[in-house]
This record gives sequence, C-alpha cells and structure tokens, in this order.
Amino acid sequence: MKPALFVLDTHVLVWFVKGKTRLIGLQALFVLSYPRARIVIPTYVFQEVQRKFGPSMDGKNGSMRLPPSALLRLVCRCSNIRVLSADPQFIACEFRLKRDIRSNRIPDQDIPIAAALMTSRDVYDGPVALISNDGPLVKWAMSAGIPTIWSQANPKLLPA
Repeated sequence: MKPALFVLDTHVLVWFVKGKTRLIGLQALFVLSYPRARIVIPTYVFQEVQRKFGPSMDGKNGSMRLPPSALLRLVCRCSNIRVLSADPQFIACEFRLKRDIRSNRIPDQDIPIAAALMTSRDVYDGPVALISNDGPLVKWAMSAGIPTIWSQANPKLLPA
C-alpha cells in the first residue's frame, strides 16, 4: 500500500513556520516533522500567505518573519513536498466546485484547497488526507470521504 499524501491548508503551514506548534496538534505536527511524509501544498496557499501573512510594515502579529517568496523557495527544496499548480485538471475541478457551491457548502476561499484535494485524489493511487483547522472545509472533506487531521490542538473546536 502506498503512503498517504497530505494536502495542507494555509493556516497549518503558517503556524508551522511561525513555530506555533500548540495550535497545530500532535498528529499534524508529526506529519509535518516526518521527513518521509508526502506533502502537497496548493499554489493558492502561497497566494493566501502573501495576501494575509506577508511581512507588514505596521508590525501586525499576523505577519511572518519569513517572506512568502523565501518560504516558497524553501518548500521547493524539500524532497517530500510538492507544490500543486493550477493545471487544467485542477481548474476544471475548481469550476465544478464553484458550480455546485450551494450543495457542497464550501466557502469561496476554500475552493482551491478542495480542488487540490480532489485533484490529488484523482492522480495519486494511494490515500489522500487533509490537514486543516478550517471547520467548513474539514466538514466538506469528511463528507467527500477524505480523511482529515484536524490541526488545532483544542478538541472542543473539532467540527460537528
């Protein structure tokens, strides 16, 4: 049996880079720290990091010390991480998810992560799992039969 492939959501990557291990949760931290874990990061995650967490001039707590471009270069050097770009199969999956947005109840900003999960599942012949702390995305993934590692350590925050 092939090893699992883990698709990361934005906050998981940001918390890991910022060293906020208590927010990640033990199981997610193990996956992220294990050098043989197969990890996929959608390009959308880097766009969101740039938009929300890039170094800010006003010193907001949300910013990271590592610029998004340096983070991308660092990730690309890791042998166990692949950056998933928006190829035609990925874009078609995004279109389907956007078309069916009323039935799948995924917030618009989570559609690229969901499309990455669906695309990964279509092309990888092993198990695919999501690591996220986003309640609606986790709920959708579970309803789609995609195993999920809830990244927040607080069990009271698990999605219903």
